[in-house]
This record gives sequence, C-alpha cells and structure tokens, in this order.
Amino acid sequence: MSATWRLINSGSQLGHLNMAIDRAVLESVENKMSPPTLRIYQWEKPCISLGYFQNPDNELNWQQVRADGVDVVKRMTGGRAVYHIGELAYSVCCRNDEAEWCGTKETSYQVISRALIKVLESLEGNMEFSLSRSTLKSNATGEAMLPCFSSPARFEVEWNQKKIVGSAQRRKKEAFLQHGSILFNRDHLQIIDYLKLNELEKKSYLKELNANAISLSECSGRRVYPTEIVEDFKSQFSKEWGVTIENGELLDQEVHRIDELGKAYSLL
Repeated sequence: MSATWRLINSGSQLGHLNMAIDRAVLESVENKMSPPTLRIYQWEKPCISLGYFQNPDNELNWQQVRADGVDVVKRMTGGRAVYHIGELAYSVCCRNDEAEWCGTKETSYQVISRALIKVLESLEGNMEFSLSRSTLKSNATGEAMLPCFSSPARFEVEWNQKKIVGSAQRRKKEAFLQHGSILFNRDHLQIIDYLKLNELEKKSYLKELNANAISLSECSGRRVYPTEIVEDFKSQFSKEWGVTIENGELLDQEVHRIDELGKAYSLL
C-alpha cells in the first residue's frame, strides 16, 4: 500500500449526518474522486442506529424513544442496534484494490481491528486487547438477535474476552465501508429502555450486555474520554499500515452529496 490516506475528524454530528457522510465518502472513494479515508466522529445527541435489515417497528419502543428525545437512524451496514452516547466512532472507506488486505471482508476486518488495538493500547500500556474468534448467533430468519454489544463477532476487538469495539462492514463492487463504535462508559446499557422488551427480557438482555461488553473506563479503572485517543488514530494507523495519513476535509462534491441525502437516514 503506497497511497496517502486522508484523515477526517468530523467532531460531533447528528446521527443522520454521520450516516450521510459515511455514504458520501464511500461513493466518492469508489469513484476515485477521493483518497482512501479514515474518519473519526462523535454523536451530537444520543442516537440509536439500526442495522440495514432491522425493522424499527419490530425493534423499538417508540413511545420511550420519543419521550426521551433519542435520535434514530438506519445504517447502510448490517448488524444490530447500537446506542450511541459518550463514545467515539470511526469509519474506513477504501477501494477493494487499495491493498491486498482490502480484497475481502475477513482480511479487512482483521487489519482494521489490529490498528484499532494499537490505538487503544496507546492509552495505557498495561491493557492488552485481542481479536475475537466468536461468531454471531442468528435467529431463523438470519437476523442477529440482541443489541450489538451483547456478543462479539469474529475479529472484533476485545479486552479480557469482552467486546469493547462494535463494527460493521458494507462492501460494494469496487470499494467498502467499515465503521464502528468504541465504548468509553456504561451508558450503552441504556439501550434496553428503548427496545421492545418486557421486564423479564430487559433483565436477560442487561445480563448479556454486562457479561459480554466492557468500556475503556471500566478496563482502565478510571474515567477515560474520547479526546485521549483521537490523536492516536493518525499515528497508530499510519504505523500499523505503513502509509502516510494526512489531515483532510470533505471535498465539495462530498458536501453536495451529503446535502442531497438530507435526512434520508433519519427514522424520525
């Protein structure tokens, strides 16, 4: 891999804008209008993102969602519901022929996750992260059950066999997008309040989340903030992949595409 990558720090955005930016960048990269791009971003307000194949009316307690003013979007990637609050998100957009590892979902997942591990390990030297070897369980229709952080998928980042980064990928003919969320605190557990669950199911889901996910603050023994690792994305990804990564901005055509998409990703 010899190309220069672009790093975009989008700061905090509303949920539908975060999804629109990912799509606009992916399209621009696929059309060779933009360089391969690593993006980091946060969420301006609490937001639930649903996987592409999830039915919001089957998943969500809309009354509670609306009462608490929680944003809801649908991702262009698959997977399960994620409650975005107090976290740092990332996305990677590049062409499938950018490097050998970009050619398949399996190899790209591994390589991206290894770079994420380097970012997290730069936070505290005594924390050791690993790649999960688990595979998701699915129901009879092929849709994964439970919230995203209730179990690790293969090649996701773990600490002491607990998931700390949740990721999903969408592959197109010429390019792919992988994006994901890094947990910094326990606020993600609030998702059970917004799912269509009875009290017994809430207790069961909460048990699964506590057993299978952990935040950076929990595993480090102190309050950790996203600002502590933002700068490490550029240095650690660059070192791990052997590429040059330069700070960049959205191109005019990407901004125009984001405006075109408008609130297409919002479910409210």
